[in-house]
Amino acid sequence: MKTLLLAIILLVSTPCFAERMSVEQIMSSSCRISVQHCEKANCGRSHWGSGGTIEEDDSNYYVLTVGHKFYGNLNKFYDGPIYVEYFYAGKSVGKVLANLVFIEFDDKDGSCIDLAMLSVAKSQMQNTPSVIRLENPKFNIPVGTEVFSSSSPHASNTRYFKANIIQ
Repeated sequence: MKTLLLAIILLVSTPCFAERMSVEQIMSSSCRISVQHCEKANCGRSHWGSGGTIEEDDSNYYVLTVGHKFYGNLNKFYDGPIYVEYFYAGKSVGKVLANLVFIEFDDKDGSCIDLAMLSVAKSQMQNTPSVIRLENPKFNIPVGTEVFSSSSPHASNTRYFKANIIQ
C-alpha cells in the first residue's frame, strides 16, 4: 500500500494524463464525498467535495481527493464518518462508507500539499465505477485537443466539464 501511495503522490506532482475514455466512463469514475464533523458523539454539518477513482485491488477502490476537506478552522481534523456517492445516468446509487488511507495537507511556507486517498470496499458497491489510471505523459497534447473532467461542484450531482487545450 505504501508503494501505491508513494507512486500516486509522485505521479500527481507531475503533469499526468489518463487513457482515452468516454464521457460516461469519466463520469462513473467521479464521486461526491462528504465528511462529517463529530464532537462528543454529535455529528454536525458535512463538508463536501469530489474525488476520482484512480486505482483498485481485489477488495477496494481508491479515490484521490484533496486533503483540506478533512480540516476545519484552526486546522482541526474532522474525524466523523466519510461517505462517497457515485452517480450513474445522473442518479445517485447511494452513499457508502469510505476509509481515509492517506492524507497530506500542509499550506505552510507557500508550498501547499493538498492530497488525500480514500478506500471504498468493493463489497459495498452496487455498480462498478470506472478506474482512471494516471500515467506520466510521453508526448505533448496538441493545441485544440478536447479534454473532459468531472466533479461535484458545491455538493451538486456529478457533472462533466469540457475544455480545449489552448497552449
